[in-house]
Formats: sequence, structure tokens, C-alpha cells
Amino acid sequence: MITSHPKGDKLREMTLNSENGLIEFTPQMLTEYVLTHPRPYDVVILFTIKKKCRLCERVTAEFKKAADSFRDQSAYKPDMITHKRAVFFGIFYYTDETFKIFKKLKFSSMTTILYTSPKNIQIDDKGELLWV
Repeated sequence: MITSHPKGDKLREMTLNSENGLIEFTPQMLTEYVLTHPRPYDVVILFTIKKKCRLCERVTAEFKKAADSFRDQSAYKPDMITHKRAVFFGIFYYTDETFKIFKKLKFSSMTTILYTSPKNIQIDDKGELLWV
């Protein structure tokens, strides 16, 4: 197994153990693995709802295919030779518990795909989300 950073190693383990290369993030996991630095990897996250929604279901199905393809190509491993970061795919569902996070992100749609690099989104000293 490739090791580069403990958080990356944990996400690699979750990716390999997932059904389709997709990590289901909880609010705590989102904070720890996406918003808290250091974070030497990229994360692509689908923010959506679980309720019956035709658009949400179609987007989720296609997103799962993309996540599975990335896993099949070992994109969850960093490439030390070319200095390319690992890419992980996750899903974050809207619930009563996650409402505040969705509100802070100010998405124009309930179903949104967000590509995050190590520094483009983070938590500031006051606990607020910062877009960089």
C-alpha cells in the first residue's frame, strides 16, 4: 500500500472497502478529511439528497460510475514520480444534521458536484467555511 499521509491512507482504505469507490461522508468526516489541513489530496464530492428525486438519482448513478472508474485506474493513489495528488470521490447527503453545512456552502442547487483541491476550501479560525 502506498502511504503518503495518514488521512490519505484512511481515505484509500475507505475507497477500497466501498462498493463503488465512493466514500459516504458524515459532517465529522467532511470536516476532518476535506476542510482541515494538511490535506495532500483532491476530493470530488456530490452534495445531494436521499429522498425520491429523479434528477438526484440520475446524477448519483453517473457519479458512482465516475468514482468506480477512478478507483479502477488507481487514481486514489498519489503518483510520487509525477507529483500528482490522489483523487477521492465522496457523497454528502442533505439531512437535518447536515443542513448547516449545505447552507454555509451556498449552493444554487440541492444536487451539486464540488471538486476540491487542498487549498480551495477550508475552515477559518472562527469555524467558518472559506473559499480560496
